[in-house]
Amino acid sequence: RIARAPVDQRGAQPIVRVAESGLGQAEKWRAAPDQEWRVLRRYLEATGTPEESRASIVIWPEGAIPVVNFFMLENPVFLDALGRALGDRVLIVGTTRRELRGPEPLYFNSAAVIDGVSGAARVSPQIYDKNRLVPFGEIMPFEDFVNSLNIPSLQAMGGYFTPGARPSRMVVPGGPEVVVLICYETIFPGMVPRGAERPGWIVSVTNDSWFGGGIGPQQHYAMARYRAIEEGLPVARAASGGVSAIIDSFGREVSSTRRRGNHAEAQIPPALVETVMAGYGNVLLIALLLLVGGLRLLPTKTGNASQ
Repeated sequence: RIARAPVDQRGAQPIVRVAESGLGQAEKWRAAPDQEWRVLRRYLEATGTPEESRASIVIWPEGAIPVVNFFMLENPVFLDALGRALGDRVLIVGTTRRELRGPEPLYFNSAAVIDGVSGAARVSPQIYDKNRLVPFGEIMPFEDFVNSLNIPSLQAMGGYFTPGARPSRMVVPGGPEVVVLICYETIFPGMVPRGAERPGWIVSVTNDSWFGGGIGPQQHYAMARYRAIEEGLPVARAASGGVSAIIDSFGREVSSTRRRGNHAEAQIPPALVETVMAGYGNVLLIALLLLVGGLRLLPTKTGNASQ
């Protein structure tokens, strides 16, 4: 496919910018007055003004404003400041949110679409809640059983987040329909809807700061490129402490923060027709493995050659 891929893939697609704060994990979570505003200013610098950037869609990473008990979507003062900075641009952002469905609130690791309309921020009702939560980090496997053991050290690791439904297409004003994957969801094949529900591109928002200085961020980035190849879809990836980039449908890096610092900007590359992997998933691979295994079990003729 790459040998036949056109070098110039520019078309009528909108321009997207992925932005990151450049703050380390300790600095992001520093307990300081107005910490959310300090972090916001860093993201706004990376986002640029409408005059500085040609992008109509901006993407911030998972948990972009990392302040405990700060819920961006509930804060009108914060949204007002964000709306003025966005202008008429659209923001896709990773954020923590909560819902009151009973006596106790439910918490979600989410991605929201915020539409800037003449300087006002309008939160879209389409919100994606992370489906695959990190075991022992975001959710405790077999939590009821673990709690019954009454072991404090295990109970302290209890799940904080509630899993959402599987990813589905979201409408982005001025852009193709998109599927958002949060954090390590990009390591799993088959997360993107197929057939008529297939999106035009993938957005990956993640916090890779947890990896520290190892090779984890590079491995995580490589897996995002694999998803682009498998699905035949471009990927726009915003990563805290990792590689933020725009990737084309062949898995090639179009633009990244490795070249431009706190942001990367490019036209959304075009999607390819649905690939075999996207259409059939692992079913074809499993069928081939069963076929090869079955052939190995067939009797073979043996004998000495005639003298």
